Amino acid sequence: MLELTQNMIETVSELSQESNMSGLRIFRHEVEEDVGLAAALVAGPIAGDEIVEDGGAFVYLDAPAAEALADKVLDAHIEDGHMRLSVLDRS
Repeated sequence: MLELTQNMIETVSELSQESNMSGLRIFRHEVEEDVGLAAALVAGPIAGDEIVEDGGAFVYLDAPAAEALADKVLDAHIEDGHMRLSVLDRS
């Protein structure tokens, strides 16, 4: 299962409170022929989402994101007013 760093927990918690959202949703995103993952603050999970909760921070993953991130660690920080995510391998 996806692990969250302390920075990720604090960043998601802070942004969720500021925006009156419940957490961060990571999902498959397709633009033309480019397929990847995208993230957005949301009011809640969508049916079928995997829910990762740690320290009061909620991250919702659609099936493709859950599969891609299953053995990873997610980190985040704020840079120029935007959340930057880093996907790390477990040690």
